[in-house]
Amino acid sequence: MKYFLTLIGILSVIFIYSCKPKYHVKVGEAKVIEVLEYKAAVTKINDLVHTKLSLEPDFKNKELKGTASITLKPHFYPTDSLTLNAKYMRIEKVGMAIVSAKSTDNALDKTASTNALKYTYDSLFLRIKLDKTYTKDESYTIIIEYTAQPEKCKSEGGTSIKEDKGIYFINPDSSDKYKPTQIWTQGETEAASCWFPTIDAPNQKTTQEILVTVPDQFRTISNGLLISSEKLPNGKRLDYWKNDKPHAPYLFALVIGDFVQTKDKWRDIDVNYYMDPAYAPYAQTVFGHTPEMLEFFSTRLGYIYPWQKFDQVVVHDFVSGAMENTGCVVHFDKLNHNNREHLDNTYEDVISHELFHHWFGDLLTCESWSNIPLNESFATYGEYLWNEHKYGRNQADLKFDEFLSAYLSEAADKQVPMIRFYYSKRDDLFDRHSYQKGGAILHMLRKYVGDEAFFKSLKLYLTRNAYKTVEINDLRMTFEEVTGEDLNWFFNQWFMKEGHPELEVKHQVYNGSGELYGITIIQKSTVFKLPVDIDIYTAKGIERHRIIIEKDSQTFGLKSKSKPLAVIFDAEHQLLADITETKSIAAWEDQLKYAVLATHKEDALIKLNTLQPDKGQRVTYNGKYLKDSFWHLRETALSNLNDLDLTNLEVKPVLFEIENMALNDTKSDVRAACIPFLENQKDEDRLNKMLNDSSYYVCSKALQAMGTINKEVAYDFANAHREEKNTLLQDYIFYTLGKYSKNNEIDFFINHLKTASDKSYSSAITGLNYLTLYNQLELIDEALVELNTMAASNIQKERAIECLKDLQTAATLKLFYLNLYKKIDKENKVYYTKLAKLMEANKKKIELVLYKYEPKLAD
Repeated sequence: MKYFLTLIGILSVIFIYSCKPKYHVKVGEAKVIEVLEYKAAVTKINDLVHTKLSLEPDFKNKELKGTASITLKPHFYPTDSLTLNAKYMRIEKVGMAIVSAKSTDNALDKTASTNALKYTYDSLFLRIKLDKTYTKDESYTIIIEYTAQPEKCKSEGGTSIKEDKGIYFINPDSSDKYKPTQIWTQGETEAASCWFPTIDAPNQKTTQEILVTVPDQFRTISNGLLISSEKLPNGKRLDYWKNDKPHAPYLFALVIGDFVQTKDKWRDIDVNYYMDPAYAPYAQTVFGHTPEMLEFFSTRLGYIYPWQKFDQVVVHDFVSGAMENTGCVVHFDKLNHNNREHLDNTYEDVISHELFHHWFGDLLTCESWSNIPLNESFATYGEYLWNEHKYGRNQADLKFDEFLSAYLSEAADKQVPMIRFYYSKRDDLFDRHSYQKGGAILHMLRKYVGDEAFFKSLKLYLTRNAYKTVEINDLRMTFEEVTGEDLNWFFNQWFMKEGHPELEVKHQVYNGSGELYGITIIQKSTVFKLPVDIDIYTAKGIERHRIIIEKDSQTFGLKSKSKPLAVIFDAEHQLLADITETKSIAAWEDQLKYAVLATHKEDALIKLNTLQPDKGQRVTYNGKYLKDSFWHLRETALSNLNDLDLTNLEVKPVLFEIENMALNDTKSDVRAACIPFLENQKDEDRLNKMLNDSSYYVCSKALQAMGTINKEVAYDFANAHREEKNTLLQDYIFYTLGKYSKNNEIDFFINHLKTASDKSYSSAITGLNYLTLYNQLELIDEALVELNTMAASNIQKERAIECLKDLQTAATLKLFYLNLYKKIDKENKVYYTKLAKLMEANKKKIELVLYKYEPKLAD
């Protein structure tokens, strides 16, 4: 009977999944079936029309006192009820406005009378019985007095957005000397309803007013325009913000804190940057390209930036990288950086991404989270467009390579449709499919229809759907209207199905008599329809051939009246595919010589570095590109040369050039790529100079290399820069101190672990690791006493436990290698045996302390 019931259960599962494939399976793992329900767009019973919030934060209790005046209309059918999302609030009063609440110059009209309404509340949904049945031609206004309790909000969590509290109180009691007191909101995906009652769905849009009372020393920033600011008794102030253009509730924003405003302008629109006072002098360095981005995107799209102003705010402890709140972008604190730090990362991709959202995501919003690529894929492609405009085609192609690499990395474990109606958590949708794969798909669409049709289609798409919500078919039908072509084949294979092409490309010898060049393409997995261009370079110019790959194996004969000098597959570098290309060494040399795009030259350099058996020839290939105008080709050439054993080769001119580049190349990535050569040449003099490079990244790499050549010099530099604040360089300094110091550094590292900011304390963990497990193993007992005291007294307990975990992991890894060396190195077996025994003892000591606080780890 038990077997029979089991069989029935199995058959039931088979039947369910044969009808509806609602399961998630990770590639390369045992099949784990998770039932996934179809996620439809939220049914619209009532439509938001206008939302007015009167707010005052309670810093002590991390709560938000609010009055919400919400104007709505039935969507189509008459209704006598309203359901709002309101997560973990205290609902104090719900009423119907007898006269719709109106704004005075700076405040909610408290004189508007209300009739109390019956309601039920279950901590998630506020269900209200209206005073009558309303039709779609009638609006009504609900007034709700409430207190938001974000600390009680249960987080769905995820990798993209870490928490779902809606509103966050940062250092509200000013106890952390490294952090300012701030409040900021994060609504995506459905956390807006943690700080105000609303219909928390992306297919709702509403205009907005926010009136917020704050201590007078704090600045407020929100969507729309600051209409007025009124000083109140007791050192408070009332700010009144108004956004008269409809947008989704998850895009509502409120930021409170001590920020310095840097004013900028684009046309007649105010552009503002808000940063910590210490970083405000660098606001133009960080955000200075914003007006140019606004101009470029407005012109390229043929649709002028549609919002009243554009603010960017840098906050602390943000739960994501950045958020495209309408006209009020919030950035994580890595954008708080100085001019020197800016050399290593400008974060222009983040800035352009969030700005492009103001057309794709804010102006037009996905009607359901299943359609999130209509927001995120476009914003990601905005990064490509900005790079193309500002830095040229080669830099943009490098961005496309990043898209491709990021997606293919994820695709090794996860392949899902772009438009997903079946998913577990909303955060699952914010992955490399929705971002990088989607950006690459849009690039392919652009290359297929051509620039004129692509941007004309986007202009029509934006104009037709402005301030509305969209789904994938809206985009498809717009492109079909402009091009006159049925594009279901493109949208179905790229947006509605999972996977990507895996291509094997084989080149054949040119048949002079038939004037044909042969090329065979094999699709090794799912067969896609792939329009792609092939360029044949001849003495008379470049001949472009467009082919359509649509079978598992196809051979194309391409006519060419002249013998090809070079043949380049995927001439526009636009295929989202895993491509293996086979051709002769001579053919790759020809591609390197004649290719126009740097990406094709790079492909040839990498291939030749693998295929060419003559090391001297490989040095010649790469040596030539050490002087190329495009920085990434210089870096690729250096990487290739570093893979070669240059012993006994005539490479003095090449090494001379590298030595010159190490100190003088304009790109920090290239200077850093020179360091392995200096390290191999034991060029202490140049490395010493690079310790003072303008780039923190270069300086860090130089310090690491110096440690292998002259550890005393490396230590002296680290010792002189113990107070370095840049977290990247600091990590290498602490690593160097831990690995090479002859002094007892326990107090120094423990003090840093206790007192450093959240951004920099991990450097102390690195230092302790190398000090106690690699340098002075006898200090482990002292370190463990200090860590035990920290954990027991709750002084940065989490940091102490993190350090103990890191020490355990490092000790385990080192023990593994010591045991391995015992077997390999017979001559030093006694030495490694002794060391392994000591490491085993230290590992047990670490675990003894760790398991006191994390007993589950002992299981």
